[in-house]
Amino acid sequence: TGATIRTASTCRGHSTGLYACEFSSLSPELLGTVSGDGTCRLWTDRDGNLEYECVGVLEGHRDEVNGLAFAPNAPLLATASDDGSAVVWDVSGGGGYVPVAHCSGHGAEVYGVGWSADNALATVAFDRTCKLWDVRCDGGSADPRSGAVCARTLTGHGDDVVGVCFHPRDPRVLATGSDDGTVRVWDLRGTSDGGVVTTLTLHGGRETKRIAFSPNGAMLAAGGADGTCAVVDASTWERIATLAGHADTVFDVAWSPDAKSVVTASHDASWRVWSV
Repeated sequence: TGATIRTASTCRGHSTGLYACEFSSLSPELLGTVSGDGTCRLWTDRDGNLEYECVGVLEGHRDEVNGLAFAPNAPLLATASDDGSAVVWDVSGGGGYVPVAHCSGHGAEVYGVGWSADNALATVAFDRTCKLWDVRCDGGSADPRSGAVCARTLTGHGDDVVGVCFHPRDPRVLATGSDDGTVRVWDLRGTSDGGVVTTLTLHGGRETKRIAFSPNGAMLAAGGADGTCAVVDASTWERIATLAGHADTVFDVAWSPDAKSVVTASHDASWRVWSV
């Protein structure tokens, strides 16, 4: 039987549909949302009563904003946009929410962003690549005002790259999910372009969408166009579960903090919570 989950708060303010949301692990009361209106909004639960209010509207992209990710160990937020860029924002709140780095270099829409445990940034795009950025420096790239240097570009996918996630405990391991139907796992200690550990086909060759490592790094979940979420053992890269029940593409996946549950969001206009 399904559990009853009540609506505790409704966040209104975006002028069109939302594409992603995420809580900050560093400041759990802080919620970020991104939208087709070209903005990211930050919301906070000041009193702990689950009544969220908007505390910032991040405007800096020139097109729809597709994804976001909070850095795990620094007050930074990255956003990905159809304008072909990712922007890194200071979300410490001391002097407002300001952009501190612009990551430009992809040849198409940027769809996903992800942080490593040591605060390196990865971006994935419809140009079929993943780019790794050092945003801890102050200049040094072609545009010294950008504050971001592209350290390397990972190539090999045959279609749009949609999902990206670093291993939470090993910043040298990165996974990407693509519309070419595969998940690629990269060992960044490899060649200058990165070394592929394995290539996984999890959805019968159909598109793979967003992906997520469990908080302990033991498992990887991947949503797909076949309407399922595949769960993989990250020590062997073998499938250990297929979460089936949605009637359309599973576009996004997220883990509970204890790694015992997975939430899936689907184009069938539903979301489900699974025990794993």
